[in-house]
Amino acid sequence: MAESITTDVVIVGAGPVGLFAVFELGLLDVRCHLIDILPKPGGQCAELYPEKPIYDIPGHPNVSGQDLIDNLMKQIEPFHPAFHYGEMVEALEVLGTPEAPSFRVKTDGGLSFECKAVIVAAGGGWIAVKFLGGGMASLAMIVALSFAAYAGFASLILASPWRPKTA
Repeated sequence: MAESITTDVVIVGAGPVGLFAVFELGLLDVRCHLIDILPKPGGQCAELYPEKPIYDIPGHPNVSGQDLIDNLMKQIEPFHPAFHYGEMVEALEVLGTPEAPSFRVKTDGGLSFECKAVIVAAGGGWIAVKFLGGGMASLAMIVALSFAAYAGFASLILASPWRPKTA
């Protein structure tokens, strides 16, 4: 097996939400690696409707899907995120404790990451991840560990249409 990549945060999904997460985390000097099954950033905006106007982006009365992605990519350049395209997350393992959160993320291409937090920004895609060591109980522990990791922050917002499906 390949050597594990160590980073602060792994973001699953390189669409607009994942890219904006890189920006917000970069402002806090948090290092990010993004994993996406698609061959390029942008998610559905870039793949399904790159020329279609989007009307519900704050500060932009009208922006195309591809323009939104291009602008987000420019915005995150200073933070030097690492992208891993054509990879699907297939396992998520809790390594740490609430006091010292840590996770291992594995992909179908053999990549392995160790990180302090995992952000799922999968948009409308369906995620089937094997939660090692306890199924849905591990998911609850992951959320609890994530809250512990950011205990000093004023708020933590979790927003996604994602519904876990255990493999």
